[in-house]
Amino acid sequence: MEDAYTRLIALLDQHRAHYRLIDHEPEGRTELVSAMRGNALSQAAKCIILMVKIGKKVTKYILAVVPGDTQVDLPAVKAFMQGTYIAFASPGARFDRRSLSARK
Repeated sequence: MEDAYTRLIALLDQHRAHYRLIDHEPEGRTELVSAMRGNALSQAAKCIILMVKIGKKVTKYILAVVPGDTQVDLPAVKAFMQGTYIAFASPGARFDRRSLSARK
């Protein structure tokens, strides 16, 4: 099974897209990666996985994508999802499509 990275590169190549690869170690800080890439922080996108509890039995995972120079408004996401608790998902969190939310 191919990973998402390999599939993405194959699609870009298949459609003759113009792109460049910038290999670097995983950093985790948008301001440092933006400098490596040569783009303004406001042009970056941070992808953050959140865990929202809805009552005691339901857990949803949310992929929040925000500009690099902003922060996720956790109380707003919690209210939007009608959650009772919200936190950043732990690095080892396991989830499947049934636990993902597709709201905009």
